Amino acid sequence: MSQTANSNHQVSHNDEVMKIQLSGSEGEEHLKATFLSFVNDTLDKGAKKVMVHNHDLGHHISPHFQNWAQVNLELPLLQGGVDKIAIVHPNKKEYFNLISAKGAVRRQYFNTEDEAMAWLNA
Repeated sequence: MSQTANSNHQVSHNDEVMKIQLSGSEGEEHLKATFLSFVNDTLDKGAKKVMVHNHDLGHHISPHFQNWAQVNLELPLLQGGVDKIAIVHPNKKEYFNLISAKGAVRRQYFNTEDEAMAWLNA
């Protein structure tokens, strides 16, 4: 497994899953840069399964950022060949609810990483 980290996020990749784990409260502009880098890395590695782990994120995700994430994170990943996106957040979709249902079969929300991994590997 390869892994990179900074103080606010950690990216890891194994043969099956590309994972980003977010923590801290850097704000949305920092998250945007982090997500854009993650999308590029994921597509470069040809990953088919992605986990976005928001469990330790220290702030609320605004509706504006939710829309941005759909356009700049979710859709490029799905269009780039990713089969499944698991989003781990303690309050599931009630907290990080991407507006569109497009791709919803390929994107699911989970309370724990174990639940997300079980779905990704099913």
